[in-house]
Amino acid sequence: MDATKLEKLNETLAALPVRGDYNLQVFLADEPAYLKTHQQRLRVALGQAPSPRTTLRLDSAETAQRLMAGGKRAAIGLLAQGKLRLEGDLGQLEELRQELAPHGPSLEQAAEALMSSDTAVRWLPNEAADCCMSESCGRAFTLLRRRHHCRGCGRIFCDACAPPRGSPPERRCGRCWSARRGVSGPPAAPMPEPEAPIAKSQSTTELLVEFHVEDALNGVRFWRRGVFGLSLAATAYLVAALRSQERLLLSPFLLLAFFLRRWLLRYAEVGWMCLVILCKVLSARMRCSQRPALAAEAIWALCHKVNARFLFDTVVSLGGFWVKLAQTASVMSALPDAYVEELSKLQDAMPADSLEDVEALLSQELGPKWRERIRLDTGPVLGSATIAQVHRATFLGPEGQELPGVIKVQHRGVEEKLLVDISASVMMGRVLTWLIPHLFSDLSSTIQDTAEMSKAELDFRVEAKSQTLAREKILDAGLDVLVPKVIEEFVTKRVLAMDFVKGVKITEYAGAGVSKQQRTEVLAKLINFYGFTLHGPIFNCDPHPGNLLVEKETGRLCVLDWGQVRQLAQPERFAYAKIFMASMTEDVHLFVEGCKTLGFEFQDMDGKPDPTPIVMINALRFLLRDSRPIAQSRADFVQLEQVFGKLDGETKAIQTGGEQIVKGPLMPLTKTVSLLFEVSSRLDVSLPLMHMFVCHGYPMLLKEMGHGSVQARPSQGSFVLEPSHAAGGASAAPRLAAELLQLLEELHARGRILGAQLCVLDLETGDTLADLALGHCSWLRPVPVTSKTIFNILEISKMFLAFSVLRLVDQKRLQLSTALQDSALGKVTVEQALSHTSGHLKCAPGSSDLAFRDFCDAARMGEELRKEEPLLKPGLRQQYHHACGLWSSEACKKARTELEPCWSSFMEEAGGSVHLRAPSPASAPAGFAEPVPQMRSPSLEDLSKRMVEFEHFVDATNRGRAKTASQAEKAENAMWMSFFGREHWFNPAALNRELPRSSLLPGLQAFATAKDTAQALRGAKRLLSPTLWREASRSRRPNAGEATRMPHHLECFREAEWGLGLQLLTLPDGTARALGHCASNGSVVAVLPGARPLVAAFLVNRSDGFDAQKEVLAALVRHAGATEPAASG
Repeated sequence: MDATKLEKLNETLAALPVRGDYNLQVFLADEPAYLKTHQQRLRVALGQAPSPRTTLRLDSAETAQRLMAGGKRAAIGLLAQGKLRLEGDLGQLEELRQELAPHGPSLEQAAEALMSSDTAVRWLPNEAADCCMSESCGRAFTLLRRRHHCRGCGRIFCDACAPPRGSPPERRCGRCWSARRGVSGPPAAPMPEPEAPIAKSQSTTELLVEFHVEDALNGVRFWRRGVFGLSLAATAYLVAALRSQERLLLSPFLLLAFFLRRWLLRYAEVGWMCLVILCKVLSARMRCSQRPALAAEAIWALCHKVNARFLFDTVVSLGGFWVKLAQTASVMSALPDAYVEELSKLQDAMPADSLEDVEALLSQELGPKWRERIRLDTGPVLGSATIAQVHRATFLGPEGQELPGVIKVQHRGVEEKLLVDISASVMMGRVLTWLIPHLFSDLSSTIQDTAEMSKAELDFRVEAKSQTLAREKILDAGLDVLVPKVIEEFVTKRVLAMDFVKGVKITEYAGAGVSKQQRTEVLAKLINFYGFTLHGPIFNCDPHPGNLLVEKETGRLCVLDWGQVRQLAQPERFAYAKIFMASMTEDVHLFVEGCKTLGFEFQDMDGKPDPTPIVMINALRFLLRDSRPIAQSRADFVQLEQVFGKLDGETKAIQTGGEQIVKGPLMPLTKTVSLLFEVSSRLDVSLPLMHMFVCHGYPMLLKEMGHGSVQARPSQGSFVLEPSHAAGGASAAPRLAAELLQLLEELHARGRILGAQLCVLDLETGDTLADLALGHCSWLRPVPVTSKTIFNILEISKMFLAFSVLRLVDQKRLQLSTALQDSALGKVTVEQALSHTSGHLKCAPGSSDLAFRDFCDAARMGEELRKEEPLLKPGLRQQYHHACGLWSSEACKKARTELEPCWSSFMEEAGGSVHLRAPSPASAPAGFAEPVPQMRSPSLEDLSKRMVEFEHFVDATNRGRAKTASQAEKAENAMWMSFFGREHWFNPAALNRELPRSSLLPGLQAFATAKDTAQALRGAKRLLSPTLWREASRSRRPNAGEATRMPHHLECFREAEWGLGLQLLTLPDGTARALGHCASNGSVVAVLPGARPLVAAFLVNRSDGFDAQKEVLAALVRHAGATEPAASG
């Protein structure tokens, strides 16, 4: 960065006072700089920041320009592409954005001047924006509303916001045109000094909005009275028009209606509420059509304001179960602010019963002489919620001692209201389902589950026992959480007495003048509390902000309301631990195992594809994504709703599967995790919620499975298992072996690997230069990895299958031009099958109802592949074909042999020991290192990538089904649909089960140690003729055709380049290539070029091994004598 330009930026920042204490580290193409608060001013400096709270990593100056110009919209795309990475406290970014928003133009100019250089790209690429970048427009680009670049700043606008101006005419935005003419825009409003408090008063706009809301509600009330009057008149007219005999027949029904009038009136009230909301929403939709974006936004804002106030008034008048639903909705970030603002009043501010009613109930429950033992405070109630209200009271002991406390008294008639509301609320759920079908397709059953849980709160004697038990267990565990002590003498079915706790609601704690560190500490206590109870003996199933208090002086958390609880048996606690861990690793089979313990049933996992469990995992990951500011959280739901709106046909199963997470036995869990995310967002605190839950359950699972000596240390949203058990064998290059072992230990300490083997051979002599092992075999079976431990080498087996076929070519038993399939688009030859140019793109051949047990049957899959036409013309495009290992079996048949004998013959000649089938436990005494997914908390970066992939899948399938679809679009649709519902089949963890492990899966799995794998590759290099080796090493990538996006499990192969079974690997220095093969988890075996050529095999068992692979290859390249590699890591 230019020091002069940097100083100019600091001069601009010096004029802007800030309130927050910011410490932000930025890496621009590995060049470090940081932004820090100094004397209430911001300053940018080069170098490393001391203890930064947030870190941004941008890969280039172009990325920085796109981020500055596109804001949040650009950030999502950059995160998904891996050009931007975020770490640490994301709430700090939102705070900084809000403080600097009034000074945007001046800051953008200074930042653009800093970033500009001869090599920087000035014009933003088209994909940087999907809507006009003008703040006063923001309309989405379409076929008719095209993108136009401003010639001054390079940003993207619509035609109206950047028209041709001047002579000669040039497109310029309003700001650049004003600057060119020397006319300055309106100056930014100066930010007040931090010491000067801002007086909060209602503006004219706010008063007008309030007037509009009240006017609209008066209209609703008028129509309500009119409809009610017309209904009575119509009923009276109907009765009067009937003859006496007909009136006699009608009288029993009228009598029944008279006795059920309260029930019928509540049904009518709910129906009226649904009708009003429906009419308001439809009216807003009609008025927004053909309106500018800002006008439509204002119309919806007013609509939500009116509906929210009307909903609040109706819920207050109804009471009962409706308040419980409103309390749950009050923390949902998917709802607009207007609803949250109104409904949050219901958390503890429901209209209370009169003091006379309370005293009458106390007389019924405690006897007429209750005043001799209780002095009831006649002041305002402390809180009033769905079931009961709370009063201050002083309790008198047997010897006259006074004990201050509170008394909780049930509302009058609440039990009767609850029964009516259950059925009425289901009707409300159906209306919401009709209004917003892509988010709620079966809301009524969810409401039914909520109602059943609410019935448990009606007996305070049960609540008192649960509260006492919870208090004892929390004290024993040493948690800094308070549960009020129950005064058992004053507990009946409708009365509950306990200690008094002075505190504020947790959602109000952010505005109580406390620091961000204090808010973070309180939220961490809350998450730890629920993590403990969910994996402990008693679990609170009714979390909402009204039940969570914080002592302002001490920051101590207090949990109230223990009416809805579950006492969890040991199998249930283990089940929840497995569910959280399965969600963190995306292990479908572990998730199903946990859910079945809780009573949730799934289809046969070895049967036909069922997307339900993987969709449920993704839904839980979305609910427990790393918390972020409320505006960003709401944007997540908006993006999700837009994608759900595109679902059609078979893909609708995604929506149905996601809804299962909020039903039945999983509903208490869903309510809890949803609350924690919403509360953390409203406290403006960023924490890895799922990771914090797993911190409680994972050690419990390890102990239960007999591995209590293994320590699970949290690290960057994952875990590091200790000790590392590093070991090295005999080496002909001790110094290299020591360096590599140190590198592996560093990677393990940083959480980059779980278990690994690394073997390095001298290509010429075959000497063993290093044979290292480190780590553990799997997350739930953490036995040490040794140099004799068997690894599943996954897709690396495709290379050895290709060598087996090429050996037949060397022996003149087969030719590269031999046709393996004669299709309508052309012949598929051996050469095309081995080079991934056969035109077959589907992840698994066969129809959509193919079962997993069929997938594990090589003969059946080979038959399906032979019958299946290629999706593209053979030889047209090189794209990874996951099932191409099946072609090796077909090639062997053309040479009049079978695959397994051919493989064994090749391994014997090459001197390798790689097995197509898993060895028996007796022949593998060191055990197996199971391929396992990364244990990964759902961060903003992870969510962005998955959302982009999900949207691409929906768009690709919709394009491919269109009547005008091209052959390439149809091919992409078929590829994605072969993955749909089978995603967990391609997760490496699926191969750990007995059925696939004992099956023959050509090209998907094989078993060996790192040394066996390296020796097999070296043997193949020496065994194949030089001519054929050169042919195998030559790229077969055609000039035409670009590989399409692939599912995330296989995305690492999207840009891969192939010869004949050999992958042409670009080394970390970017100037040299190795020959070998990667696996989808980052394992690699390759011949490394250089003054001293090497054969290296680096095997890992965790799915995110590519970062570790780069560092290992960089170290090996240096030793092999290739050009000095660039810094990695």
